[in-house]
Amino acid sequence: MLVPVDSKLPPKVLIVGAGPAGLVLALSLLQNGVPVRIIDKAPKHPVGQRGSGIQPRSMELYRTLGVLDDILRQHIPIPEIRTCKVGSGFSQVISVFDTSPFMTPTPECPYLNPILLGQGKTQGILRHHLSRLGREVELGTELVDMEQDDDCVTCRLKKTKEDGSVVEEDLKTDYVVGSDGGRGFVRKKMGFTFLGETRHGEHWVIADLRIKNFDKSYWHTWGDFQNTLLTIRPTDDAGNDEFWIAIAGPDIDWQNLSTSPEHFIEGVRKLSGLHSLEISEVMTLNYYRINIRMTDSFSKGRVFIAGDAAHAHPFIGGQGMNTSIQDSFNLGWKLALATKSLASPRLLDSYSAERLPVIAKLLELTKELLQKAVNPDPHTEVPEEESPYHRGIRLYQLDVNCRGSTVVVDRLGEETYKLGKRLRAGDRAPDAPGIVPLNAGLRPGATNLFDIFSSNKHTALIFVKDSENAKPYLKLLEYYPPNTVLPVIVLQQGDKRSVDEFAKTNVVRDSAGHVWRSYSTEDGAKIAIVRPDGCVGALGISPGVVDRYRKLVFETSCSFSSGSEAMGVD
Repeated sequence: MLVPVDSKLPPKVLIVGAGPAGLVLALSLLQNGVPVRIIDKAPKHPVGQRGSGIQPRSMELYRTLGVLDDILRQHIPIPEIRTCKVGSGFSQVISVFDTSPFMTPTPECPYLNPILLGQGKTQGILRHHLSRLGREVELGTELVDMEQDDDCVTCRLKKTKEDGSVVEEDLKTDYVVGSDGGRGFVRKKMGFTFLGETRHGEHWVIADLRIKNFDKSYWHTWGDFQNTLLTIRPTDDAGNDEFWIAIAGPDIDWQNLSTSPEHFIEGVRKLSGLHSLEISEVMTLNYYRINIRMTDSFSKGRVFIAGDAAHAHPFIGGQGMNTSIQDSFNLGWKLALATKSLASPRLLDSYSAERLPVIAKLLELTKELLQKAVNPDPHTEVPEEESPYHRGIRLYQLDVNCRGSTVVVDRLGEETYKLGKRLRAGDRAPDAPGIVPLNAGLRPGATNLFDIFSSNKHTALIFVKDSENAKPYLKLLEYYPPNTVLPVIVLQQGDKRSVDEFAKTNVVRDSAGHVWRSYSTEDGAKIAIVRPDGCVGALGISPGVVDRYRKLVFETSCSFSSGSEAMGVD
């Protein structure tokens, strides 16, 4: 059970910006027992559908954080798209298609269908879980200056109260993370580059509206990107009258559309041909210009950036918010170890090194999708799976990996990544159902690997056939810092031996055979160490893998004694 962090403790980390990236980071750190402050200069929490697409990999991470059940209670599936002729209402339907055809979940991938939940509601869920751990977002609070040295970051905060008065405060903290968006203070103050392009010829005006008695069974569209596009998508609103609407195109009157609700409503009615549309409220109305950018580093000294502060994606493909929370998941456990003086300094360097190639690859993918949507080649027939409207598995982020990272250990060799093929260190750790705990050391009711993985510990899966062979692995795990790793011996399907043979170690039986199959243990790994961010940190046969990984991740100048040297293990 997680215990709230004492609110009187000085913060070890200041998080600037309370969007999904900042909230996930704060929750991850608090679950690791690290005191934080999370501030946002906005006077109130945002509402609306921005960043509503939640990819399968994000669902897995939300499960690790313990927030997925709340998200699944409020989400909606992605509806079919119905395209109609401009101005025809629903009378001239051009096509009906599914952007995300249903995929049957597998034992390794229990979430294979993306979902929709407005970012405003997702952030509300994350804030609720933060509150349970004793932290609240400090609204109206802005970081206006900071300086760092070898020991800390000195910050200047400005808080605007409800009565309009301003209070300033000086704060010293170990680390600062800027998750304050593309226009945020932290990236600019630290001089991070923001390389890429702004698409000046593609204008979007986006709104959240209430429409009475409107069809919620489809995602409705009229027109196309080359001329003018109108899209109306139903939302997760329980009252059934909220919709997300966009008008886009190279020649739209975006200035009037984005500043005048009346003008926007008129445009919706004209483009759709639904002149009697009952729009009762314009909840949000914003102009959006597509940026495709990223920084060349995610850290400078004790200052880090994450999410939109570090990269800007076209929203086609639904990658931006999902990528942002993966930044925070990668950084959170590393910062937790660093603040407790348990991590090697190189561990924090790995945040930027691991995320940069991932972001670059995703930006290329979304740029390709955008180009196909905005400026398709009329002479080239595009296969359905390569259509910019097809949300296939290549967008689900299950293949995101950090193979080749300096802080992962792979003793099984290298090959090109392909989902469902042989696992390697740095890959996403697959799930496996049919787990049967054989003693009381694990979470009650655990039936899947995902029930065992956690955001505040490494999980060491040991695949051996008797207690004698398990001893070298277990002994080397004792040299890890206390409470940083959970050893779990995985007995094969049909293995009926007594757990007494393994003393006090956590033991599970792989009753369906999925764990041994997913982790290739018959001809491969005997040890797999899964990081708190759900990636495989170490994989191999020899017990020496355990010690090699400990040295890369945990060893500090005041390091724990070397297990391999004490035991003579390679």
